[in-house]
Amino acid sequence: MKAVLILVVVVITTTGAAYGQQQQQPRTCSQVAEFVKQQCASTYRPVQCQNTIEQNRVNCLASGTWPKTGYAGGAIGQPITNLRRE
Repeated sequence: MKAVLILVVVVITTTGAAYGQQQQQPRTCSQVAEFVKQQCASTYRPVQCQNTIEQNRVNCLASGTWPKTGYAGGAIGQPITNLRRE
């Protein structure tokens, strides 16, 4: 029984660490751009999506803030602040 309990604790700890690694937030403007760019292929206008991301990356490099996600008629989400400019 003690061995089973130890195994369960090890599995939970390992799974939690792996999940934590997958959920790491981007720290730089370019990392955010690469993450968002992965979503462009599934959009209606992938070229426009990539152009917007590049414009946002340039603005982020100047300000350190990634803007809200925009769409026709408004914006969603919160700006991502305090990103490293590299």
